[in-house]
Amino acid sequence: MKNVKSIAFWGLPMLFILVFLSSCGGAKPVSVIPQSVNTVNTVGLDELNLTRSDYQILNTVTAEASVTCNYGKRKIEMTDETEEFYLSYKVVNNSWLYDKYRGVMKLGYLSRDVNGRIGVGIMTPDELSRRMAIYRAINMVQQYGADGIIEPTVSTNVEEVRKDVVVYKTTVTGKVIKLKTNK
Repeated sequence: MKNVKSIAFWGLPMLFILVFLSSCGGAKPVSVIPQSVNTVNTVGLDELNLTRSDYQILNTVTAEASVTCNYGKRKIEMTDETEEFYLSYKVVNNSWLYDKYRGVMKLGYLSRDVNGRIGVGIMTPDELSRRMAIYRAINMVQQYGADGIIEPTVSTNVEEVRKDVVVYKTTVTGKVIKLKTNK
């Protein structure tokens, strides 16, 4: 009888502790992936219809993002270079489904890329790398207090580091501009 009381006394608090600890840290099964999305309008110099005295080029910014992808037989795992974000897919009934994630997916979009689709769908590693680099470039533009980025260049390099591990590295470069006002 004493053992039953002891289990009842210690069992419930231990259950709460185990549930709390299992909810902290580590990758979580996917329900909704936390995300942060930035979008910036982009134009070419020929589209601005401005004279050079109408705007100021503040600087040229370059942002990079790298995603390492581990390909398994029935699972794909993606991690950014800072390990702030992790995402895995698994195969269920011949379809790829989100499996687990850790961190916040930080996605950036250039206005020409949007086409009505912003947010998370099944994302390839090269697309994730591109979106993360654009997000970082947009943050740099915002730090300058600028109005936009002109003539952005986005390039992605893909390198196989092992048979089942591929690294996707994207670099975004563009000129940060501030429009001059008549005030």
